[in-house]
Amino acid sequence: MAGREIEIAGYLVDPGRSVPGLVGGGLAAFAARPARGEGPAGFAVRCRTHHPPRLRVIDRLPDADALPNLLVPLGHGLAGSGEEGPQRWIVYPLPPGPPLMSPGERRSPLRETDLIQNVAKPVARVLAELADRGLTHRGIRPDNLFRPVAGGPVTVGEAFALPPGFCQPAAFEPPGMAMCVPAGKGEGTLEDDLYALGVTLLALATGQWPLAGLDDRAGIRLRLERGSLAALVGNARLPASVATLLRGLLSDDPGFRPGLDEIALWPGGARARPYTARAVRKATRPFDFAGEPVLDSRSLAFAMAGRWQEGVRAVRSPALLAWLERALTDQPLAERVRELLDAEPTGVDSDGDLLLSRILAVLDPQAPLWWRGLALMPDGLGAVLAEAYATAQPSAERQRDLADMIEAQAISRYAAEHLDRPGMIEHDKIGRLVRAQARARVLGAGRERLLYQLNPGLPCLSPLVRRSGAATLPALLAALEAAAAGSPPGGGAPTPLDRHVAAFIGAAMDGSIDLLLAAAGDTGRPEEAGLATVAVFARLQRLQRGAKFPNLARWVATLAAPAVATWHSKAARARVEKALPEAAASGDFAQLLEVLDGEAARAEDRAGFAEAAATFARAAAAGVALQAEAPLRRAEAARVGGLAAQAVSLTLLGGTVLLLAGG
Repeated sequence: MAGREIEIAGYLVDPGRSVPGLVGGGLAAFAARPARGEGPAGFAVRCRTHHPPRLRVIDRLPDADALPNLLVPLGHGLAGSGEEGPQRWIVYPLPPGPPLMSPGERRSPLRETDLIQNVAKPVARVLAELADRGLTHRGIRPDNLFRPVAGGPVTVGEAFALPPGFCQPAAFEPPGMAMCVPAGKGEGTLEDDLYALGVTLLALATGQWPLAGLDDRAGIRLRLERGSLAALVGNARLPASVATLLRGLLSDDPGFRPGLDEIALWPGGARARPYTARAVRKATRPFDFAGEPVLDSRSLAFAMAGRWQEGVRAVRSPALLAWLERALTDQPLAERVRELLDAEPTGVDSDGDLLLSRILAVLDPQAPLWWRGLALMPDGLGAVLAEAYATAQPSAERQRDLADMIEAQAISRYAAEHLDRPGMIEHDKIGRLVRAQARARVLGAGRERLLYQLNPGLPCLSPLVRRSGAATLPALLAALEAAAAGSPPGGGAPTPLDRHVAAFIGAAMDGSIDLLLAAAGDTGRPEEAGLATVAVFARLQRLQRGAKFPNLARWVATLAAPAVATWHSKAARARVEKALPEAAASGDFAQLLEVLDGEAARAEDRAGFAEAAATFARAAAAGVALQAEAPLRRAEAARVGGLAAQAVSLTLLGGTVLLLAGG
């Protein structure tokens, strides 16, 4: 058994010994022990590539001493092999005892004092420490709270191995958040954690899970129609102080939820401020949507989002405005819907997706962003992209829907309808940036770049290296070296810089190498593209401190061969051609780049070319001058020839006269 152990962050993990009841979301936990010396026993969670863990949050967590009531990760790393390559593992200390309540379990209710002192206050302290660092937990629920069998304060379990809120049952999320696909909830806010704490306290106070027996959709619909407090509490009898606390925590208006300082002083520090549930505004007559009668705007939005094409037809129907104005009597809401309808493009190719998405955001101010039946929060886009691209069988339809949503600027339009909500200005910026990035067509940009920028730690999904699980630049270079050895140049992929590899590099280098990547993708200028490809890998190799990649260098050298023709001197070209194989075999990209484009040699070649060009220019100029003087020379020759002929004639004439005189 020990031979199968793998080491993660100083812990030996036994993949053959699973430990149940410690994590949710379909993940598995395995026994872990310190690899060297003494230390606490722990467990390790094996993550999924297409559901990226919250590495940014893990890296910002304080030490465990600052959060004694939270299972703080001990470390994480990549290990293992298989069809999808190495997987990421996160190691945690063991919790102090079993969970308070298993999913669906019925148990004896906890007493009021126990609920306040040993559940509400320890959880509030954890949330306060996280909030001070701008973080959320997003996993507060009864089966994720652990404590010793003898009792005492609870310890909050793990919530970082999956996207935020992924494991949360719908009943433990505010209705708008519960509508999202599990991967698309985003980091959320402190108010979302407080709502989950309220539902958790309710479950423990009544001894049963809220909304048991209802499916998620029915439970959401019930809360929209009646309000969360009435739908969740129902006829349950609760202790007075607990009931007062729940009225605040389960408010559908986040602004009415009590602060962490109030919970810390409960019950004496918060009774002065009563919390009351705001009644849901009802229409005098129902709106008939697809045979379903609806009496409030939030329920109508939820119904239309679930039947998208019928929803598009419904918002374009005059009946909607008439119902908002006359039955619901909400004139501001009706006027905003009218403005959106008037602004809709009238072209025949308008499919109504953006129109419906915007109207849903108006009808339900707490709803997520809806697009063709998919619901997500704007900052959940990264995890949803990973789910669409990184799964073993990627969804072409989901990829297309996400691409259309980004192109339509649906994220920015959604944020514009909710500027009064926290974080929406940032979401608007995200929407604009992701659209600009998705539109970019140069190598290293586009949707692939978005995928890696929004999901740090995601391994490169290029077919060249996918099975290697390369999640860092050193691992990527090693994987490309192995790929080059197994698939010699010309026998497989045309370049090691495909769109995924280039995007992974661009994201990891934080944009500092984008110009080189763009040049490397310029197929119209193969000589410059080849040199840029060499330069890219030279930059990456510089970070490796001496690592050599001869197979990869030989592959890249074949791509850079057209650059040989850019040398002017025949002797220089011959020298470069001769030195190229040796430089490639060295596995040193800096040396390869020096041979192909060395500054000193290039300067000498340019100088020689300039001198030869000057000599040629002088010769050409002289030839032009001679050609220009030719008519003058011919005229002069004719004149001189004429004078000579006259002289000869005179000489002959003189001789003849003398001869006759003598005779």
